[in-house]
Amino acid sequence: MSDKISVREVDENDRAGWELLWRGYQDHLRTKVPDTSVEDTWNKLIDPNVPLIGLVAMMDTFRMAGLAHISFSPSSWSRGPLCHLQDLYVARDLRGQGAGHALMDEIFVTADKRKSSQVFWHLNRSDFRAKLLFDEYNAGPEGQIVQVRRILSR
Repeated sequence: MSDKISVREVDENDRAGWELLWRGYQDHLRTKVPDTSVEDTWNKLIDPNVPLIGLVAMMDTFRMAGLAHISFSPSSWSRGPLCHLQDLYVARDLRGQGAGHALMDEIFVTADKRKSSQVFWHLNRSDFRAKLLFDEYNAGPEGQIVQVRRILSR
């Protein structure tokens, strides 16, 4: 990892850089969220009363290279909360320079501080770059667990 990469929580001055990455992530996923959802997500990230945490990887202290969104929830299976890595994205032109690793490392540090029993995430099987990153953390699907979900209109 580069010495020039640092990770911190987003602050209200990060909107433009965060949104550029957030929209890049949507493009990467070949999806688009409504502008109202972008606004809602940003407002959640900067609201200290909402349990959604935004992290940004900074290169050379001035360029936002990547983002991660995590949340914590109580678990019926463990004493500590579960840490859900909801999103992780590094700008296409900055990949391979350590930003993804720096974000993952900070996620685990944050989860440890909150005494989380595990960090979990979902991965699209076709996203080979993300799979390479996650494989380095000895993480993989657990047994025969399959995600099942029903989208609710809200």
